[in-house]
Order: sequence, then C-alpha cells, then structure tokens
Amino acid sequence: MRPRTLAGIAAILILIGGTIAGALAMNRQADRQVIAERQLALRQVAGNLRSELGQVLATVESAGVVVRTNRRDERVSFAGLAELALRREGLVSLSWAPKVTRAERASFERQYGRKLWATGETRALLEIGSEQYGPFFPVAWVYPESLSTTVGLDTSRSPVVGETLLHAVNTGATTVSPPVPGLFNAVGIRALVYHPVYVADAPLRTPGQRRRALLGVVGASVRADQLRSVTNAAGLGLRISDGAAMVFGSTRVKARTRYVNETLTVGSRTWTVEAEVPPTKSSAAIFVLFAGLAVSTLVSLIVWQGARRERYALTLVATRLAEREVAEHALRRERDYSRTMVEALHDGLLVVDGGFTITEVNERFCAMVEIKREHALGKKAPLDGWIGGRDADRAIATAAFERAEHSSTAFESEISLLRSDGRAVHVIMTAAPLFDDAGAANGRMLSFKDISARRQAEELLATQASTDHLTGLANHRTFHDRLAAAVDEARASGEPLSLVVLDLDHFKAINDEHGHMAGDETLREVARRLRGVARRGDTLARVGGEEFGWLLPGIDADGALLVAERARLAVSRTAIGGVGSVTISAGICELEQAPSAADLYRLADGALYWAKAHGRNQCCRYTPEVVQVLSAEEHADRLERRQSLTTIRALARAVDAKDASTRRHSERVADLSAKIARTLGWTTDRIELLHGAALVHDVGKIGVPDAVLFKPGPLTKTEYEQVVSHASLGAQIVSGALGEEQSTWVRGHHERWDGTGYPDRLAGEEIPEGARILALADSWDVMTVARNYCAPRSLAEALWECEREAGTQFWPAAVAAFVQMVGRGEVVIPTGDDPTATVSMPS
Repeated sequence: MRPRTLAGIAAILILIGGTIAGALAMNRQADRQVIAERQLALRQVAGNLRSELGQVLATVESAGVVVRTNRRDERVSFAGLAELALRREGLVSLSWAPKVTRAERASFERQYGRKLWATGETRALLEIGSEQYGPFFPVAWVYPESLSTTVGLDTSRSPVVGETLLHAVNTGATTVSPPVPGLFNAVGIRALVYHPVYVADAPLRTPGQRRRALLGVVGASVRADQLRSVTNAAGLGLRISDGAAMVFGSTRVKARTRYVNETLTVGSRTWTVEAEVPPTKSSAAIFVLFAGLAVSTLVSLIVWQGARRERYALTLVATRLAEREVAEHALRRERDYSRTMVEALHDGLLVVDGGFTITEVNERFCAMVEIKREHALGKKAPLDGWIGGRDADRAIATAAFERAEHSSTAFESEISLLRSDGRAVHVIMTAAPLFDDAGAANGRMLSFKDISARRQAEELLATQASTDHLTGLANHRTFHDRLAAAVDEARASGEPLSLVVLDLDHFKAINDEHGHMAGDETLREVARRLRGVARRGDTLARVGGEEFGWLLPGIDADGALLVAERARLAVSRTAIGGVGSVTISAGICELEQAPSAADLYRLADGALYWAKAHGRNQCCRYTPEVVQVLSAEEHADRLERRQSLTTIRALARAVDAKDASTRRHSERVADLSAKIARTLGWTTDRIELLHGAALVHDVGKIGVPDAVLFKPGPLTKTEYEQVVSHASLGAQIVSGALGEEQSTWVRGHHERWDGTGYPDRLAGEEIPEGARILALADSWDVMTVARNYCAPRSLAEALWECEREAGTQFWPAAVAAFVQMVGRGEVVIPTGDDPTATVSMPS
C-alpha cells in the first residue's frame, strides 16, 4: 500500500477508537449523574422520614407526660390526646399498659374484668427482671378501641416485642422494635414504639431504680406504608430495612438492579433506606458512537474519493450545526427543569462553591430569612444578620456553618436563623458535599427545614406543664422541683435559703359572697402584687387553691420576714375592685432549721397555720418554741384531701358546663344553701361544710350518659335508673375528700320528706338536715333556670310550688325560712340569656 493510504487507514482507526472512548466516557458521566440525582432524592426522603418519625416519638412521649401529670383523670386526657395523635400519618394505635404486680393482680382484674393468668398465644403478660411471674403489663386502654387490647404486648408469639419493651424499661429511653410482620399482619403494623413512664422525681440512675419507679408503658404501633415521606417517594422503588428484617418494600431484589442507601437512627434502631438506581440512558453515547463511525466513514471516503471531499465536508458541517442546536435546546430544558425542581422544594436550599460562595438559592430560603435572591448570590455564606440571638443559639449556628464549609461528609444540625425583623427561625440544616468528576469536593448543598412550629409547640407544652393557668406563676410541681434544687445548691454553696408560704385570709368568704369568678380575679391580682415585690431569681408559685410559695435564695429568716411583710402590705394596702380589702398570712422558715426540702416546706407551712390561728393578716417566723407544726402524715393527708377536692370540684364544673342551662348550677345551689342554713341558725363552720358539699353535689352525673342526662322526652325505666344512681355515685366520689356527714348530704339531696325520694327512700327526720336544705336549693335552681326540657318559672310560680310541696317533697322548716328570705329580698335568680347573671327579687 502507498504511504498515503496507510496514513488514511491509521487516521480512521484513531478516529474510531476516540469515538468509542468518548461514548464510554459519556455513558459513565450519565451514570454518575443518575446516581447523584437518586442519592440526593433519597437523602431528602430520609430527612423527611427522620422528621416524621421524630414527630411520632414526640407524640408517644407526650402521652407519657399526660399519664404522669394527670393521675386523677389520665384516661380522659389520654383519650383526648389519642384522638389527635391518631390523625398523624403512620400512627396506627396508642395504648397505656400500667405496671401490675402480683399483689395488685386482683384489684386490676376487678377494675378491668380481665384475667392475668391466661396462657398460650393469647397471653398478655410480660416478665420484667428475674422474678418469674411479674410484674405484668396488661393493656388498660388502647386507641382505636377496635384493636385487640394485647396489641404490642403479646410476647408469646414474638420475643422481639418483649426484648424491645425490656430495653425501654431498663434504659428509660423511647424504643422502637424491629419489624414484626408475623405478629400484626392483620392491621399492617411494621414496628412498635414503647415509652416508659416513671414516678415523678424518682431516681432513675440504674435499671433497678427505673423498674421500681416505673408506672407503666405507653405503646404505639407504626405503619411505614402510611408515612407521608414513604408514600410521596413511591417512584423511587423505596426499601426500608432494620438489619435483615424489612420495614417497607419487597424483600426480593431485582436482578441487575443497583441501589443507593442512607441510614437513620429511630428510637435506638438503625434503619437502612434504599432507592433503586434506574438504568442509565445510553442514547447519547450510542449517538456519539454512530456519529464517530459516520465521521470515520466520511474520512475514509475523503481518503479514497478526493474528488467528493468538499461536498462531504459541507454535509458534515451542516450535521454538526444541527446537533449543536439540539444539544443546546436540551441543555436549556434541563436547566429550566432543575430550576423548577429547586423552587418547588418545600425546604430552603443553598448551593455554594468550594469557597462557600452562594451560587444558587431558592425562593423558599429567601422567604425564611427575608432576603432577596439577587442580594445573596455571589456572597459568602452565612450573610451578616443570619446568625444572632442568644449566645448559645449563635454558637451552635456558627459551628454548624463552619463544619459545613470544611466537612467532606453529609451531616444534620438543628440551628436558629434570624429574619430581618429579629424573629428566630428554627431549622434543621442538612449539609451535603458536591463532587467534581475527579471525586474532589467542589461545593456544598445546604437544605433548611423549618421546624419553628414544632419548637413553638414544644415550648408551649413545657410552659403549660410548669405554669399555673390562672395566675401565670409556677405551679405546684415546678415549685417543689425548684425547691429541691435550691436546697441542694444552698447546701453545696453554704449560702442561706429561706421559704415563705403565704395564704389568702377568708378566701372562701370571697367566693361565697362574690362568686367564683371574683375569687379567680382576686387570685390573679394577688399574684400580680406578689410578683411586683419579688426579686429576679426568686421562685414564686401557686402551690394550692389560695396558697403561694416563695423561694428566697441568699436570704436568711430575718431578711425573709422583712420581704414577707413587704408582700403582706402590698396585698392589703389597696382594695381589690369588686371585692374590697384582702389580707394574707405568711409563714417563714430558713434552711438551717430544716434537714430536707420537705421539712423546710412543712415547717414554713406550720408557721403559716400558726399565723392564721392567731388572728391572720400577719407573718410568723418558725421557731421550735413558738410553732407546733403538723406531722408529715397529717400534712400529706391534708394536702391529698385538698388536691382531691380540687379535682372533684373541677369534675363538678365540667358536669355543669355540658349544657348552657346548667352552667354554674352547683355554685348557685351552694350559695343558696348557705343562705338557707344561716336563716335556720346554723353556725358559720357548719355553713362552710354545707357550702363545700353543695359545690360537688351533682358530681355523680359524670357517670350518666349525656344522651340520657339531656333527653328532652320521657325516660325509660333503664334510663331512669341511670339518673337515680348519680346521688349514690356522687357520695362515693366525694367520700375521700369530704367528711362523713358531708357525704351523707350529697347522697340524700334527692330524698323527699314523704319518703318517696331516692336513693334510700328516707322520710322526715331520717333525712340528714343538710340534705333537706340541698334538696330545696337544688329544686329552686331547676325551676328558675331555663332547661332543654322546660321553660323557667316566674318567682311567684316557683315560690307557690315550694309552699305547695312543703311537707311532701320539702322540709317545712326550710320552706318557711326560704319564704322569709324572699320577703327580705335575699333570694337571687338568673336572668336573661346568661345563667350566671343574677337579680335580687323585691320584697
């Protein structure tokens, strides 16, 4: 062959080899781009899944807070929380399982009608520790109630359930189980969540202490296929696994299918999230290959057919120009598509180069920090003004941005950014490096998920849990937590510490004379005045109905006495509108006289009661020679009775509030009963006892269904028996908080003078005197207030009815006293549409 021919053949071979190499390089580049896009999408899904599961765990922990802090009506509160919580995607059920020991077995079985010694696959028991048969954790309540009550606790069919629950109890952490598909396929549950609930303030340093302090466990079940982050990622071929077990997706792996993966930790479990990598579209590489072959053919033709070289060259130029126009159009479409995706993201997005200069930012982030896009592009992140606020928040945000700038791995950090108006935006920042073709990091992608609403909800919940809703001061629990901490700190530092316990004088008389709304306003005003004389760093709390606690660190008893006197004068110096002059009494004790926080409170409380017993409106400093304090048992009993009565009165108000016509019914009956008793010559102490019993006389109606209680038509025999039962049920409820005689008044307030009443059909003098007065006051309020089944009677009609029933339904002496009260204008009845408003009747 001639040299020119050989040169042409060599050129063709070189061109073919270069074409193949170029096609392969394009194919690899396209493959890397597909993997990077799928990895980015999966990272977003994993972040959303982590946030969504965190909300589920927070909901379960909130249920634990409800059970621990609402021991009197935890079931009602738990049901209300469950109704809201089960609206969350992925949360299938919420249950409460109390700890039941062998000694408590019989009581639990009577209460719930459930045997604890069942065997086989229906056994709903769990062994904790080495003791063979207990304690157990039977489910008391489960929501929705259509689920089996053994959901989440049947260890006979799935040992991993027991292991998960044992881990939660021993560590005190909210724990997620491995997937249990063989146990709960009926409802599609894939994982269980357990949150242990312990006795408040109990030491929890060791597993043994945690088991002893355990009240029970809140359980929840999760369906991964209902989580929004999973359903929204349906096109990714998503698989979620926990070790070898599958949480979501098929266990079968498609042949020749590649996956990218991310890991996340959920309640002590590590989940692996995988997404399919679609096959690389190699059309561009094939096109390049064929184009190269075409060019090679063209070159060969040019070599062998020199005469047609110019025409083929022109054809090649025209082809190249067309290809370039198509490629540019495709590039513009891809750029527009990417921009649309960035702007459609719900999270804020920043893209920075290797020098941490902003190259891209979406509108969502601009709205977060209130900045225009053009003012951010080309600037180094973070801009001035993005980081500020408290020192701790500023340090965390600064550290997160510095780590993002220098780290070669992805990470997350919860930080606070500042808007231009100075308000904080709480976000989860996710930083991921961007790599060039050589594998070197040449930029970062930063995403920002706004969690301000969640943070506000958490702060609100914490505030509500530690604050008294009426006065805005710290509540009873918060005060005693701070008292214990202050005692420990004072012991360690050697600084003095004093406690002042204050109580409003004659507060019950304020409620009786002016009503409970005026009483509440009085408490708020007294709290405001006490807050005005408190120092920064003092703890001021409402620890009882009208009782306040005041911690004074750094002050001895002499100084505390001066402070308490200042507070007493601040309260009594100026009258309170609508009520008049109000006074307080105070007891003071310093830490040197008390071996513990509980004793400090008990001694200060004893000094308070000494002050009240010796004339009120004074401050008393505790000394062993002057003050005789209650024993710990007496103090605890008095406190328990006070708290029980507060709860019962709240229940009674809830019963009254069910219907507009019965709102404040119990308070009106209590006030009228006290007036009748005073007219009959009762002593002040017994009048107070009657008033207290009257406030809760209808609490038994909490056990009567609303459909029966407010039925407009005649009652059936069964419905009548349900209504009749409320008197005896009410007496049972108040028996622990009121005296024995007061309980008989509540039980007998529907007895009739002729013996045809209920529940015991007592007649005449057999009926306790307080119950006779309650019966008249209760009937008068029913007659004079509009009800859903009858219109109110006029004064003359109601009075005529009372006189007509004297000796039949009512005690004649009580009716006679009542007629005298009407004649003197002492009787008030509701008027207008507001049943709380009253007017005096003319004589």
